[in-house]
Amino acid sequence: MAAQNPSAFAPKITDDYMEDLCANIKVGDRCEIDPGEKRGVVKYVGRAESLTPGFWVGVQFDEPFGKHDGMVKGVRYFDSPPLHGAMIRPDKVKVGDYPERDPFEEEEI
Repeated sequence: MAAQNPSAFAPKITDDYMEDLCANIKVGDRCEIDPGEKRGVVKYVGRAESLTPGFWVGVQFDEPFGKHDGMVKGVRYFDSPPLHGAMIRPDKVKVGDYPERDPFEEEEI
């Protein structure tokens, strides 16, 4: 059976995938993405019909680390400057007091 239909035994991602993790993520929250420690602001929380099932978080990064401007596969989820937007799974998003980094601040060695 698996040889005829290999996806028959693949785990199915439901429409509610990671919905519980979105309970504490709100549009306007400052956030940091793990891994990478990229910072930004939450611009969208919910399902993204143009992506795989489940819940997604749209983030506008402070710097141009993103992949788009809030439009994914022809669907606009939020507005951001070019290359500042990304759709990320909620388990990678930490919300809290994550101010913008000063690009001219010297890092301690």
